[in-house]
Amino acid sequence: MVYHSKFTSHTSPIKKQNKRKVIVIIIVITITIIIIIIVIIITVNIIVITVVVIIIIRVILVIIISFVSIILLLLSIIVTNIITTISIIIIIIIIIIVITTTTTIIITIITIISIDIVVVVVIFTIINDYC
Repeated sequence: MVYHSKFTSHTSPIKKQNKRKVIVIIIVITITIIIIIIVIIITVNIIVITVVVIIIIRVILVIIISFVSIILLLLSIIVTNIITTISIIIIIIIIIIVITTTTTIIITIITIISIDIVVVVVIFTIINDYC
């Protein structure tokens, strides 16, 4: 005859094994869920970091391109001003050359006419003196 007291356990070894299996399964499931959550957090962080880096790179590129365009615009204005100044100087030089050549031509014509007049006057005086 087997004596059973109030404090003896009535659970069989198979039920204990089943409880252990359930506990192990629960632990494995929670560990996999934690790992999945960690992987999701890491990938989201990586995606956010890459998006932020791409945005920063785009902003830097836009700033660089705007500075380069401003510098090119200023250079074009400077070059245009230089070309305009050079063309104005060339026009002034051409005007000076034209004015000096016309004045020398006029002076030569006047000299030639005055020499002709002198020669004619001399010839007339000689003719008048001998006649």
